[in-house]
Amino acid sequence: MEASFVLAPCSLSSGTLNLLCRLRVARAHPHFPLLYSHYEQRNVELGRVALVNLKADKLYGKLVVIVDLVDQNRVLVDAPGIKRCIINLKRLAITPIKLDTGRCPDAAALEAAHKGAVAEFAASKWGQKIAKQGARKALNDFDRFKVAIARSKRSAIVKKAMA
Repeated sequence: MEASFVLAPCSLSSGTLNLLCRLRVARAHPHFPLLYSHYEQRNVELGRVALVNLKADKLYGKLVVIVDLVDQNRVLVDAPGIKRCIINLKRLAITPIKLDTGRCPDAAALEAAHKGAVAEFAASKWGQKIAKQGARKALNDFDRFKVAIARSKRSAIVKKAMA
């Protein structure tokens, strides 16, 4: 693939160096992919689903939907079963899931859209990881003992197969 270059001299304080300042890539090069080509963008916007990740918060672990922007650091969030509240963005983990709810939707529209978002999040790797952590946390002593026995049996079978 071909790239076009734009040369612009840099005016350094010493005035002795002229460097290549701008490089404009006309097309994506296989060795230099465009920014965000492999990653989804997680922008703070209306309808974006977020996970409350501050343990001290009463909403910890819940999926909420951003329904309005208050200012640069705070958003108005809502979800079925909770009261609309303003929450700091530092307490939220933004997910790649976005709902088309508009600004400040009514409870029925939000609940219908939120059900699909919860199912989509549960199917994602992130949701599966949280479910796995929750299942391990819910184990009692005997269940942890059974897991340890199963792990040691599996290890013995792997060692026997590798030998």
